[in-house]
Amino acid sequence: VAVAELQHLLLVLTSEHEAAIADYERGLTEAKAGLRARHRADRIEQDEAHAAVFAVQQAHYKKLEAELDRLRADFATQHALHQSELKIEHQANGETINTLRAAKDAALEARLQAEESTNHLREQYAMAVA
Repeated sequence: VAVAELQHLLLVLTSEHEAAIADYERGLTEAKAGLRARHRADRIEQDEAHAAVFAVQQAHYKKLEAELDRLRADFATQHALHQSELKIEHQANGETINTLRAAKDAALEARLQAEESTNHLREQYAMAVA
């Protein structure tokens, strides 16, 4: 009788042990699946966070690019304006030089005429005194 009871007890313990092992394996499998799912969710979350950061960086880059384009346009405008001012100044300087040359020529002509007139008056005075 004792052997039969021991065999029955061993059978019960063995089946309980196998059930416990099966429960442990099911729990382990579920835990692994949960970890995999959590890992996937974390990766998706990280990918979304990276995408958001990338979008912000892209927007900032576009803003900087637009600012650079604006600065280039401002520079081109200022350069064109400066070139125009230089051209006008150069033309004005050329006109001033031409005006000064004409005034110098006129002054030389007036001086020559004044010298001729003075020489003529000296001659007349010399004739009158003689």
